[in-house]
Amino acid sequence: MESWHEFKKKIEKSQVGHKADLYGKLLIWKISAPITYLLVRTPVTANQITVFQEILGVIGAFLLIFKNVKINILGILLLQVGFIFDCVDGEVARYKNQSSVRGVYLDLIGHQFVIPMFLFFIGVGVYQRLGHLDAIIASFFAGIFVLRTELYSMLGVINTMIERQENANYSYKVLKENFPDGIKNYKGALNVRSGWKWIIKKKWSYPDSMNILTLAVILEYFIGSFKLYGVTLSPTYLLVYFFSIPIVFGRIYAYIKYFRNYSVEKHFLFMYNRFKNIK
Repeated sequence: MESWHEFKKKIEKSQVGHKADLYGKLLIWKISAPITYLLVRTPVTANQITVFQEILGVIGAFLLIFKNVKINILGILLLQVGFIFDCVDGEVARYKNQSSVRGVYLDLIGHQFVIPMFLFFIGVGVYQRLGHLDAIIASFFAGIFVLRTELYSMLGVINTMIERQENANYSYKVLKENFPDGIKNYKGALNVRSGWKWIIKKKWSYPDSMNILTLAVILEYFIGSFKLYGVTLSPTYLLVYFFSIPIVFGRIYAYIKYFRNYSVEKHFLFMYNRFKNIK
């Protein structure tokens, strides 16, 4: 079996092309690599690690509902450990040649549970401590609207269009006639992960949202709640609105944008042309 030095070089090479911020590169990857070094010597598969980190995330998110901030800290610790193993599963998959579409699917399923859960449960924890019912309402909407339902709905419609080509409304030829030049500058539905706009937007995306949550819970442990103009506030209470307002309005904006720009039709034509050229 190769030495740690040789293994580390191989892992670092496999990480090239996988975007991460300084937190990921300087801390998380430094922790995940030794864990991966141990796990690749076992029969444990990448998908099993994915399930494990998702379980950690669900438990960690659930612990945020408690009034005791110390229990909340345990929750964010489990969330952070889950994120480390979120990196480990990819490293193991690449090292053992276990990378697969099913693995990516399994990983994304976990994110659809964990992220809405910690966004919602932190609001329940705030209610337990401060009695602010609005924290539960705001965090509920944050947990719902954080899901990219405009993208999921679009892909669902496109799946129907592919399966029911006999329907004239779903015909590639008809749509192409309606949008002869409409997809020339269309680059797909995924966000461009670069530039200052992305740097700002990613603060409401995983793992940045989890890291901001971590800082807020730790800050609340040390300073507790405080009053401002007669209203009892706390770091996690303020965080609920920091998350919920941009997430809700950003998602509503995405709905309107997708509808007005005929994004479903354009994405169908975009994907059709992509697959048509695959040999």
